[in-house]
Amino acid sequence: MNSDYELNINLLILKYVNGSISEDEANLLAEWVKSSTQNARYFRSMCRSFENQLPATAEAEAFWARMKDAGRAVAQPVQVSGKRFNIRKMAAVVSSVLAVCVVAVIGLLHFNKPADVTMIAQQQGSTAEQELAESVADVAQAVHYTTSANELKHITLPDGSKVVLNGNSRLTQCEGFNDQERNVILCGEAYFDVAKSAKRFTVHTSDKSYIVHGTSFNIFDYGDNRCSIITLHTGKLEARVKENAYMLLPGEELRVDDENRSISKHTVDVENSIGWLNKQLKFSRLPLKFVANQLSHKYGVKINIHQSIENIAYTGQLNDEDITTALHLISITAPINIAITEFDGEYYISKRN
Repeated sequence: MNSDYELNINLLILKYVNGSISEDEANLLAEWVKSSTQNARYFRSMCRSFENQLPATAEAEAFWARMKDAGRAVAQPVQVSGKRFNIRKMAAVVSSVLAVCVVAVIGLLHFNKPADVTMIAQQQGSTAEQELAESVADVAQAVHYTTSANELKHITLPDGSKVVLNGNSRLTQCEGFNDQERNVILCGEAYFDVAKSAKRFTVHTSDKSYIVHGTSFNIFDYGDNRCSIITLHTGKLEARVKENAYMLLPGEELRVDDENRSISKHTVDVENSIGWLNKQLKFSRLPLKFVANQLSHKYGVKINIHQSIENIAYTGQLNDEDITTALHLISITAPINIAITEFDGEYYISKRN
């Protein structure tokens, strides 16, 4: 990629991330991303880099600014003049392409031999993901399981392990599963009850891996570089996050905040992690940022939470309410006074003055 062309592509990616891309530019970027796996990997990498530098979308920043200037919790929606490209229209053009890109990179992962798993897990940061992607080979024998919104799928793997896959999730059973090792790839949420075996069982996500033996656990990791949670119910589990390894004991939960680059371990009621099996969401002293992320995936909406309250611990339970009712329940049961406002198809949670 020559420097001028790279600059133009980077500019398009930046405009996509901050929501200022035009329809023609979105089409151009989409065609470029679809043209090769290398382009798809580059697109994902640059999105991460730009998102780490941008605290929120342009719309979110404008919204928080209006709230601050107005000096009150609830702002009136403002009509935006000019030719600002509508985010939802842009999403219609690009979202399907992004889904293909994410699935292409995640779904095509393949392990040629058992040593690949250990080696890759010990790499650092984006290097691990790059090495994993470069190990792609013939995936004709890989088996993919996917779920739509609000769908649960019960899966029995060839080794007898049981998996329940939550909505909008994807599980890939890698080629050669149970030959010498047992490798699966998850994007989403799933509860695992792993059959005992001398063969290592490893769950891979976007940049993490979980090595288990005869263990039951729940993983919430949609690969969106925001929040992920691993909760160990029984057995032993080693979580490898970038260059670090964390051993979990039954009743422990690992929370990874990718945006703030923080990792914490907690003793929890493990039953809360699988409330979704009964169409419930249960939270026990979970930071509001993690709560918002789980709601985003359950309801398929974007929820922005103000940085000043994102680490406030929330305890509560939601059943099968719609998104408006769910957010209202959170607003009246949170330990602080919060305001929840909908604007331009997104939701904003802030502290009420």
